[in-house]
Amino acid sequence: MIVFCSSSLRNREYQYLRKVNFIWYGIIQVIKMRRTDNKLNRYWKHPYLMYIGKCPSWKSRMDAVALTIIQGVRQIFPRKLLHLDTLFYERLVQYDSFMWEPDVKKFLTPSNGEVVLDIGASYGRYMRYLAERGAQVICFEPNPRSFARLKQLSISYANSRIYNYAVGIEERSTKLYLNPNSDLSSIVKKSSDFVLVREFPLDSLIEGEIKLDTVDWIKIDVEGYEMSVLGGCLRTLGRFRPKMVIEIHGEDNYRDVTRFLSKHGYQSKVIGD
Repeated sequence: MIVFCSSSLRNREYQYLRKVNFIWYGIIQVIKMRRTDNKLNRYWKHPYLMYIGKCPSWKSRMDAVALTIIQGVRQIFPRKLLHLDTLFYERLVQYDSFMWEPDVKKFLTPSNGEVVLDIGASYGRYMRYLAERGAQVICFEPNPRSFARLKQLSISYANSRIYNYAVGIEERSTKLYLNPNSDLSSIVKKSSDFVLVREFPLDSLIEGEIKLDTVDWIKIDVEGYEMSVLGGCLRTLGRFRPKMVIEIHGEDNYRDVTRFLSKHGYQSKVIGD
């Protein structure tokens, strides 16, 4: 059994593109000398800066710059430009997919009727792909904003089921930290903005509320919470031996996850190296 571990391309691109976008960084540092506003001071770390150096065309680079500026203005004037960033965000999602999703989809290839668990489904980017392949897709997404978009998309796919839960190692209420500049959210990467969400181990969901007789694939993208997700699905892994695609965040996490998988009889391969 092989697990294809997609180490966090976003993290590596971010480190590289911080150097590429040194001009923007310099401008923000000058602004920081004149302003003490925390939101503005943090803004040079904006995640959409990664798109500027990697976009496939000048048009997409312009979209990335526009989105960065628009969301920067929203940090200072929260009631302005409430809808424009959504338009640019949707366009940038297409460029993000263009950059690295084809490598993932070479390995995430369920057959018609196979059961796929999409843990960290976001707004349904992979749900759409998996459902159109004929798979039975079961999605978990705790972020309220992303879940609202996921729910709307799922209406078009009768072979999908969605749950507004976080998946982890125990049943509890937990904090989901939000990124004010994007739909990214994380249980482990803390910020000043958070919501309380319901968390369940995958084993208890499969044996209880969801009641599955088979699991063929598991896709995990949980922004650094990978070990907790895996720790809560030991019975599922032992019973069904599903294939997995995991996005791993950070070198320490990569080491822990690959050791865990090896201990439980899985082999791993890195996508995108």
